[in-house]
Amino acid sequence: MRAGWKFTAALGFVGAVAMAAAAFGQVGVDGADPLAQDEQATREGRRARISECRERYRAAETDEERAAIRERCAKQRHPRRDAARRLVHGEMKVQTADGFATIITDAGTVTAVSAGSLTLERADGESVTVSPGENTTIRKDREEARLSDIEAGDHVRVVQVDDGETTTVKLIHAISPQEDAGDDAATTAALFAA
Repeated sequence: MRAGWKFTAALGFVGAVAMAAAAFGQVGVDGADPLAQDEQATREGRRARISECRERYRAAETDEERAAIRERCAKQRHPRRDAARRLVHGEMKVQTADGFATIITDAGTVTAVSAGSLTLERADGESVTVSPGENTTIRKDREEARLSDIEAGDHVRVVQVDDGETTTVKLIHAISPQEDAGDDAATTAALFAA
């Protein structure tokens, strides 16, 4: 598998989204792109909510009111981040220079970690065990890590590539519960910084 597998995976993902949109009747009859319209509406709605939060924060008279506004506004997550958090399992078949490959993505909670494998339980109840190789990228809390750094209870996303002969674990990305909760604090800080 060449270094361009990430690009190929991205193109495959875009194709899968386009096919899903067509399959679910998302293609406009009048030539308008409803996905682009939805994206624009989402951006405009988010900007309006952020402006409203800032105005309410500035108008608040007490520290308690400001704290309540910060907490409420921090829960308004970005729609793409929410969609990524809902991922449970996906398979995409993409064309490569050497033929075809299937990209397999699983996400869930780590239930066990041993010297050479990791087991996760997906939200749909399925258990998945993977064994990383020497070329597997392992990250925890957005930093490079080793498999031994990952603990039971961490949220994890695993990306594997099946080229028809072998299935290779390309990426294991774990987020500890503390770091996942910290996303809200980072969102709040960014929201009120401007």
